[in-house]
Amino acid sequence: MHPKNCYSPEGRRNLVRDRGALTPEAVRCWLAETRRLGVAPALARFLVKLDRMSRTALDAAERIALLREIKRPLLKLVASLPKPRLTAVGEYPTGTGEITLEQRLYCLTIKNLRQALADLDQSSDFHSAELDKARRWLLRNLFRFLDRQVRFGLLYGRSVPRFTWQTLHDLYSYVSTRRLAMPRAIARRHGRWDDFDPRLAYRELLLLGLADSITKGRRFTPELIEEIAGFAQTCRLAEPDGFVGEFNVYRTDLSVDMPPQKVVGALTESFRGWVLIPGSGFFQCLQSEMHLNRRLTPGCLSSFGYFAR
Repeated sequence: MHPKNCYSPEGRRNLVRDRGALTPEAVRCWLAETRRLGVAPALARFLVKLDRMSRTALDAAERIALLREIKRPLLKLVASLPKPRLTAVGEYPTGTGEITLEQRLYCLTIKNLRQALADLDQSSDFHSAELDKARRWLLRNLFRFLDRQVRFGLLYGRSVPRFTWQTLHDLYSYVSTRRLAMPRAIARRHGRWDDFDPRLAYRELLLLGLADSITKGRRFTPELIEEIAGFAQTCRLAEPDGFVGEFNVYRTDLSVDMPPQKVVGALTESFRGWVLIPGSGFFQCLQSEMHLNRRLTPGCLSSFGYFAR
């Protein structure tokens, strides 16, 4: 039996045709009622509503309209949710492997965003300016909710849900392989959309994932997360062909549900993906954190090769 992918849209044949109260007007009334509730019942209502949306046949415009209505109240709810607490020894409980309710909220939101994007791409007018504006909104929010998912895991010592990294890799491949119709001013900014750069967002998440794998899943402070993400400005993604035979290579495999991983020994063959070159200062940042707070595994940063110089 294949593991469940919480991000994967439902097949069209599985969608319910009766949309019931899933209209912008009805959702606005629903939100007004939900705001009067406490955090726990509001959370339950959001989980049910997002799940219902993900299982209902809506066209792209309808789903996007609902997501626009829900997004801001959802983020306000997330800010109010209780977070995992430190134990007596200064660590967060690791849990049972089940995802938290906050992680579940992110999964359902991303699932609906992906469904809307898939439906949008079925349009016969794929490159119209109006649809492209909607597509950029969906892609921007997909990256941002995946960012929230990864940062939550780092902050509270939780594993991200399965298929998080595969979803991120697929999203970046989508952006990279399609010539999205963009206004000329945006195109001149080399792919930046409304002050959002999907390539930079992808590199930030790859660096956070690499830091997590290097440090063996230890907990991160918000300040360290921001510092690591900042190295994305100088980080590079390189074609793997030129690194065959090299040591200390950090491999990002687009077909594997994992963040970048250090290759053991030399890279013996090319692959479908990228070699991540973190840039100057990245490893030194992690090493400084290890010495200052003693939270990182000793010896985990002992060998970086020429990428660290």
